Amino acid sequence: MDFQSAVIALFFVLNGLGNIPLFAGLLSRYPEARQKQIIVRELFIAFIILLGFAFLGKEILGILGVGRGVLEVSGGLILLIIAIGMLFPKPQTVEATESEPFIVPMAFPLLAGAGSMTNVMTLGANIDSRLTLLAVIFVAWFSTAILLFWSSQLKNFLGSKGMVACEKLGGLVIVLISVQMLTSGLARIVADLFMLQLKSSTI
Repeated sequence: MDFQSAVIALFFVLNGLGNIPLFAGLLSRYPEARQKQIIVRELFIAFIILLGFAFLGKEILGILGVGRGVLEVSGGLILLIIAIGMLFPKPQTVEATESEPFIVPMAFPLLAGAGSMTNVMTLGANIDSRLTLLAVIFVAWFSTAILLFWSSQLKNFLGSKGMVACEKLGGLVIVLISVQMLTSGLARIVADLFMLQLKSSTI
């Protein structure tokens, strides 16, 4: 996966557009200035979580004994499930809480959820350059941050139908990327099994 595809995939998995209504519901009882402060705080927490999973991904995979092919297939399946949810969404509700949202549910799991964490782990296993990996995560995260920081203005500009259309377009993009990850992962698994059988036959 090249740099541009990796950024686009992670951007849509973070689902900034889809999270705007949920964030608005969670923060509706706070002044606008405080809303922006909370959003910035939760975005930075999510960024740290994503970096942790991205740069420790190889170590985690080594401990679990999971190969890159298996990770790509599982990541592709999760992305496909996310895409189906974006294309055929179910009504989402936000539970009111007395305390101010902190980490849960905004940073985790709305932003740094299972899909985004698996995605950055896959990127960490496939991108050799740590600088490139950091750039991919930062660009996707920063784009999402802009959307959420100016969420009220964006919601008024696009309208509800415009936001739904953008989310469905993102779902279509994720379907394409998930299928590519699945086929690449399956090909890698088959190649690894072939090499393993070849080595065993030569012993």
